[in-house]
Amino acid sequence: MEITLSHAEAEALRDTIEGFLHELRIEISHTETREFRERLRERERLLERLLEALGHEAAAGTAP
Repeated sequence: MEITLSHAEAEALRDTIEGFLHELRIEISHTETREFRERLRERERLLERLLEALGHEAAAGTAP
C-alpha cells in the first residue's frame, strides 16, 4: 500500500506516532504480564519502523 502525504501531513503523522510511542513505552514499563508486554513491544517496533520510513521519505524528498 502506498500513501502520498504532504510535508505537513507527514510531519503531523510523525508527531502523532512519536507521542504515542512515548505513552506506549510508559505502558510497557508498567505492564506486569509478560505476554501483554511482548505484544506492546511488537507494536512499539512496528511504530518505530513507520517513523523510520517517514523519515527516509522526507529525507529523499518523496513526501511533498
